[in-house]
Amino acid sequence: MGNRSADCVCFTIFASSVPAESTPATNYPTAWRVGGLHRRVTIRAMLDYSSKLRPTETENRSLPMSMYPSEQARRQPIELEYGTTDKSVFSFFNQVYAWMAVGLAVTAAVGLLTARSTTALQFLFANKFIYMALILGSVLIAWSVSAAALRLSAAAGTALFLIYAALLGALTSYIYVIYDMKTIGAAFLVTGGVFGAMSFYGWVTKRDLTSLGSILIMCFIGLFLASIVNIFLANNLLSWIITYAVLAVFIGLTAYDTQKLKTIAAQVEGNPDLAARFAIVGSLNLYVDFINIFLAILRILGSKK
Repeated sequence: MGNRSADCVCFTIFASSVPAESTPATNYPTAWRVGGLHRRVTIRAMLDYSSKLRPTETENRSLPMSMYPSEQARRQPIELEYGTTDKSVFSFFNQVYAWMAVGLAVTAAVGLLTARSTTALQFLFANKFIYMALILGSVLIAWSVSAAALRLSAAAGTALFLIYAALLGALTSYIYVIYDMKTIGAAFLVTGGVFGAMSFYGWVTKRDLTSLGSILIMCFIGLFLASIVNIFLANNLLSWIITYAVLAVFIGLTAYDTQKLKTIAAQVEGNPDLAARFAIVGSLNLYVDFINIFLAILRILGSKK
């Protein structure tokens, strides 16, 4: 059937990693030719939360107005000094990266288990309606975590994140069928290096990345629309262009998201419960960046079985 499974930053699951010509017609749905995109749309609200977040009736009793940043403060990178703020921001990021790592481990484990079961693969990929339902379910979960960050408990947010990671593992299990483990391992190592470098840049840079982030989000929307068009065109060249563009966009978004999270970490200092909730949303956001970079690199390295 000449199509790939869709991706994780719109409404299809990481198609950018699967060469259009490689996907068996019997295993994967035709409709989801959507490059490397998914819930970026759904969690963008969290990354811009500081422009909207205000004390609710319940939060008023515990969160002083002074913790909500002014417009100027929101747009400035945080410059940390040694002390309480420094420690609280590091603690926040320890939570973010720890939960991101757990999410990646869950995705990998579920993907491997699914790929080992012919019945599971047939169930997921032979029926496009089931596949679409799971994709929409994953989008709904991601949206719920981000949109209800101030209302969900940290435990509820964590549970939803892990369910999301498990769903994504099942939906991307095709990579273990199409690619050999050596290629998958190489793609993971390269992704780790790229992600780590860009996250470090987002942490240390004094440049305000807000305008860059806005441009990248617009590029993401354009890529999503191009991917939808390519569902009908089935153009392999356009598919490759989308793959490289997705890689560039999510590399940039990794730095942008890290800087945003650094700002948020400083703003939620002194409120461990709020920090824990936003750490889950932050881990979800960086998890998406990592997965999209990984799938794009995997397709580029692309040694098929």
